Amino acid sequence: MSSPRVALVKPPARRRYARGEKRIVEILEAAAAVFAETGYEQATTNAIAAKAGISPGSLYQFFSNKDEIARRLAQNYEADVRGMWAEVFTEDAAKLPLAELLDRIIGPILDFKLKRQGFAAFFEGSQNDPRIGRGRHGTPWRVIERMRRLLALRRPDLPESELALSALVAVRTFKALLPMAIDAKPARRAAVVAEIKRALLGYLEPTFGTRTKSKQ
Repeated sequence: MSSPRVALVKPPARRRYARGEKRIVEILEAAAAVFAETGYEQATTNAIAAKAGISPGSLYQFFSNKDEIARRLAQNYEADVRGMWAEVFTEDAAKLPLAELLDRIIGPILDFKLKRQGFAAFFEGSQNDPRIGRGRHGTPWRVIERMRRLLALRRPDLPESELALSALVAVRTFKALLPMAIDAKPARRAAVVAEIKRALLGYLEPTFGTRTKSKQ
């Protein structure tokens, strides 16, 4: 009696797609690390493939060159940044006491940066590189505008010029101080964050410490 034949079933397209997406993520993470370690100019697709644990041929199944990888990295990172901002700068956040509001902003942004240090090093260091196809995308001004709107919800009685200046100073101050928290050793990071919060509180408290109700 002959044994029954075993049908060779190809993996479902959905499974193959999932594997392809996983490989793309691995390549992008490896590229971010290589760009951060060696710089964009010195980075090679061979180095990226080695970092990802794959052959250069496997990498070329998904990306034709490092510029294409860089463009995809930039698009993904910017989308992630905007998503994080949308969760941080909400109308509900404006109703919080100022100290809690700053916690609401500082904590998620710091966590985001810590988890994506390689991406951030590449992304923020290449904002004007035409090969990446982005140029000056205006990201810093977008977060300043979000902060201005949030401050306006707390003090709708203030003129736009004052709100815009306060948002600009607060965001630029935070951006200048944030690297200290990122670079700090884990045991010391909380203390550094507390000092950053204290500096921002000192600046914002006199004007935005109490939320003013909108005029009826």
